[in-house]
Amino acid sequence: METIKICEIVIPTPYILNDNAQCTYRYNMGKYKWIEEQIHKSFLGEDRPDNCLCWTKPVSECDFINKDSVTLILTHYKPNNKKFDLTNYSRCFKALVDGLTGSSYFTDDNYTNLPCVIFIGGNESNWRNPAFGIVNDSLPVKDYIRTIGNVEERMQTTKYNKIDNYDLFQIFVLKD
Repeated sequence: METIKICEIVIPTPYILNDNAQCTYRYNMGKYKWIEEQIHKSFLGEDRPDNCLCWTKPVSECDFINKDSVTLILTHYKPNNKKFDLTNYSRCFKALVDGLTGSSYFTDDNYTNLPCVIFIGGNESNWRNPAFGIVNDSLPVKDYIRTIGNVEERMQTTKYNKIDNYDLFQIFVLKD
């Protein structure tokens, strides 16, 4: 079996859905729609979705996916050494999977089409080099470049100007 990355997104912390954050339904749905929209914008080939780096493998290169039965591996990495409860971010993953489903990567995201979903989490200690970085973030001088897909992109400073203001999410398909 082989794992193939089909999506990678660096999301600003204020847009991350966390089950520990006690927010209203409307507030959470705004975040949910924003995440889903980033996937769709990447799918349409937009250069840079809003305040994040997002890459999706072109659907034309995903003919190996059995759209009726897919095993997914969902990863979430934080850029610091803080511990976190991975399952608290399931709604964030749901928004990502819904974005991919809406962009025709899968037929549906119910249990018959996605019979197995594996969650993997990690932090800075899981990476040999920083997973990603921000230009001008006042850390020691490093020219951080994050490779998203096959394209090297710089994380430009936005209003979220510290590396701790972002999390990395990835989705892989398990290929038979």
